[in-house]
Amino acid sequence: MGQSFRIKYQIDPSQKVIISVGHYIERKGILDFITLAKRMPNYQFLWFGYTNLNIVPNNIKKSIQSASTNLRFPGYIDRDELKSAYSGADLFLFVTYEETEGIVLLEALSSKIPVLIRDISIYRNLLTEGRNVYKAQNLTEFKDKIEKILNNQLPNLTSAAHEIAAERDLNEVSKQLLNIYTSQFNNENMQETD
Repeated sequence: MGQSFRIKYQIDPSQKVIISVGHYIERKGILDFITLAKRMPNYQFLWFGYTNLNIVPNNIKKSIQSASTNLRFPGYIDRDELKSAYSGADLFLFVTYEETEGIVLLEALSSKIPVLIRDISIYRNLLTEGRNVYKAQNLTEFKDKIEKILNNQLPNLTSAAHEIAAERDLNEVSKQLLNIYTSQFNNENMQETD
């Protein structure tokens, strides 16, 4: 599956690839992603997702239009192609400044791709630095961790990360909800018989 991603985007098997997913919104960290690509020309960067450039702020539009040659914006892709991208890339970089749970992050965790995220409060209790993901707070930290992850200087955390995603699988959540409803129903029935 990952091989088809590399073939489609003409990426050499030895080339290290960093991906992210989101709209062209500053809150999603797109400007940092563009800056990191410029500072790290030896890696290939791809940002999946799309926002019409006519409706994004000028600073984002100009940054996208002047992005370095090692950064591509393939646009919106379907679910199967995104799975292939997760499988074929070497790192999922999630530089968002603000998020809810982040579906694309859960997808990356479930795909067993190394994950580097911005250290924001929403993930403090869910994801642990050095246990299931790596975290950074600024461009210097991101660049340092990217190089260490891609050069195998940090432990691989993908199995532990996958467990986090598995706990949030819809089938697992459905079972948990069923247990809650069944327990509540049984409690109410017991109270009626007393």
